Amino acid sequence: MYAIQDYVYVVEVYVPEAGAVVYIPDPYQADFEDFLRVNEYYGPPSGPLSFGALTQPVPGNPFPIAPVGVWRDLNEMANEIFKKFMGQSERQKDILLYQPQLADVADALNTAMDGAAIACSDPRGIQVASFGGQNPNNERMVQELRNWFNYMAGNPDQLMGIGTGADTATEYQGNQQNASVRIQDMRDMIADSQVKLTAKHVWFLHTDPLLFDGSKEGIPLIRRSTGNEDVQVILTPEQRVGDYLDFTFEIVKRSMTVLEPNLRSKRLLDFNTNIVPALTQAAMVMMQMGIQYNLPRALMQAAEEMGIADAVQETFQDPTFEQRMQFIESMAPKDSGKGSLAGILQNGGSPGLSVPSGAKETRMNQQAGGAIAQSAMGFGGRQW
Repeated sequence: MYAIQDYVYVVEVYVPEAGAVVYIPDPYQADFEDFLRVNEYYGPPSGPLSFGALTQPVPGNPFPIAPVGVWRDLNEMANEIFKKFMGQSERQKDILLYQPQLADVADALNTAMDGAAIACSDPRGIQVASFGGQNPNNERMVQELRNWFNYMAGNPDQLMGIGTGADTATEYQGNQQNASVRIQDMRDMIADSQVKLTAKHVWFLHTDPLLFDGSKEGIPLIRRSTGNEDVQVILTPEQRVGDYLDFTFEIVKRSMTVLEPNLRSKRLLDFNTNIVPALTQAAMVMMQMGIQYNLPRALMQAAEEMGIADAVQETFQDPTFEQRMQFIESMAPKDSGKGSLAGILQNGGSPGLSVPSGAKETRMNQQAGGAIAQSAMGFGGRQW
């Protein structure tokens, strides 16, 4: 009966040279002379599998044991020791041993208060014996298991600043910077894996004709537009442009990072109280110097670096802005000689600068020729 198995683990093997996917039983369970099944491979050129890990693969070396497998073994070992802890603690007891002739003295000891004095003819005939109790060696084993857990998990103690052995602030800062490099490296590897998976998903959307059958008009998708709004779109075969190999895929920086709510609130407050006034002042100085400066883009770049671009982007979408500006203009004192706000904007000027009216601009043009002639003739009190 040991030779008969109702169920076996099946291994899927991709063979790029043959362009096929073959299925074999688990070699550790059974050996067959032929494949269980052979299918023609249909999918992206990079193959059906993607490598995803928090450590870089070493070329020419076999894959190591997955960390989750080691975590399970460590977890079972820790549970056994904890059970032993509880059993030893429950069995621990202190017993008073005495010689039969000292029974009265032993009874007096049980009922005596702290600091009491009791007469005894043979003090060595009464002793306290302790049985059972927790073995100190088990405590050291638990601490060792904790260290193993920490190493297999990527040393989170160091990431939190625990157990770094730093004696000075400078040394601690250096350890923290090293930990930050490790975290960023993990983020980059996760983003690279996500890019590969996304590219393979797009291959089927762009290539697979089975996704578009006659029973539906297309594939419904959700697209995020400007202002962080979701828009329903329908993908049809006619909308496909170019070849799949013509496209490159990448993950927007920090788009996969989830900020803790309190940290997000702190960054938004810091952005509005410090970043916005500073960049606004810089934009005003640039405008006075005649240098082009895109203030909204500068604010968005700062928000992207802080990881709050999705929240800041909504602040630039205000359909009622023009209405409020027109209302402010209508309530302000009239000055026909300086031009209105609408005229300034129409002429391509800035609200912070004065734009001459039509009559004033005509007089300026008339005087321009005379000013040039007077300068050429040397007028101004020097020489006729």
